[in-house]
Amino acid sequence: MGTDPKEECGSASGVSLKQFNSISPIGSGDASAVPVKTIESAVDFYTTVLGFLLISKDQTSAVLKRDEVQIRLIAKADHDPAQAGAFYLDVVDLEALRDEH
Repeated sequence: MGTDPKEECGSASGVSLKQFNSISPIGSGDASAVPVKTIESAVDFYTTVLGFLLISKDQTSAVLKRDEVQIRLIAKADHDPAQAGAFYLDVVDLEALRDEH
């Protein structure tokens, strides 16, 4: 008898439990130094859309965490999103994550 994955991640009870397992760069990305145009808008996206918690923030960087995943955003005025690295977020249950928001 196996455990229902929906119960493990909390979607069956409506409680948000562990969803994010890991983050992996696609290409030359680095989760410890993710370039962003502005810290405020990036923090807003990661906290509002993806449910990350803000751990620390200053004028030029922010650290966010959710479950097993931690990222550090770095403000770069000349940042070009079209040239940015990409990341793969490994999640437990995509449907449950989508239902959170």
